[in-house]
Amino acid sequence: MVDDDRAAPKGPNEFDTATIVPAVPLTDRNTTVGGGIYQPQGWLLRFIAYLIDFVIILIGCAPLYALVQFRWGADTAATTVLVVFPAVFLAYFIAMEGAWSDTLGKRAFGMKVLMLDERPCTWRAAIIRNVFKLLGAGGALITIIFIVLSKKSQRLGDMAAGTVVVKELADMPDRAALSR
Repeated sequence: MVDDDRAAPKGPNEFDTATIVPAVPLTDRNTTVGGGIYQPQGWLLRFIAYLIDFVIILIGCAPLYALVQFRWGADTAATTVLVVFPAVFLAYFIAMEGAWSDTLGKRAFGMKVLMLDERPCTWRAAIIRNVFKLLGAGGALITIIFIVLSKKSQRLGDMAAGTVVVKELADMPDRAALSR
């Protein structure tokens, strides 16, 4: 005997809840979360993405440096860079990750910053993880060690913010496709 609910055609906004893949918190190296299969990213691609972002920020700050140097001299320009560059650096990462859960460097490699409960990176988490980045959090070697040894490939800032940097490996079918 066929169940009447399964035999009845579903409308475009209706779906069979029994066929939806449940979301699972990021706990393993490859994990199904929020409609996709994600892999926490290791240090090398994250470092290359960081270099891309760093160059973008440098290019953005170069006109300001040139203007200040031309108008007030090299000493004032150097002081301005020491004050302005960290502020622009922090603002760039917080704004990009808070609004889009990635940066241009991460986007180039298909990476995203997710909360451990599958949500996109929140503004609060973006602030926390990037303040740790600005403080250095022990330097590059300590950061790499944390990423390599952490089960979720997290640096100290990720652990404090409850985030993980991932790359989507595959898309799950959307809910409409699951209902067919």
